[in-house]
Amino acid sequence: YGDAMDADIAKLKERLTFEYVFYDNGTKKLQVYLMNSGTIDNVAIQTVYVKNSTGALIQVNSSITLRHFSGDDIAEDLDRGEERYFVLSSLDLEADTIYSVRVVTGRGSAFDHAFIA
Repeated sequence: YGDAMDADIAKLKERLTFEYVFYDNGTKKLQVYLMNSGTIDNVAIQTVYVKNSTGALIQVNSSITLRHFSGDDIAEDLDRGEERYFVLSSLDLEADTIYSVRVVTGRGSAFDHAFIA
């Protein structure tokens, strides 16, 4: 029981802030910039979903590589106050259309952000 409670409390402490989301129509890449604004370390990105405005799934990605702003690969998680980004490739999104990106953490928290391609 204690372990389950600790896991639930850790999940509640997670907060990811979307700092910037950019889609490049030329390269078909989506760049998502995140900051761990919660009160817990080791926030791992488990899965990322991209959906269109009707909620139809465009892409699911479970192998996310977080990068420093310098472009170097880093560890699998974010500690408090850290800022990182990841890139999703081969996305064929329609220009001037609203989409959403959902980031799901290893603890099961979900964070959503809408953007225009």
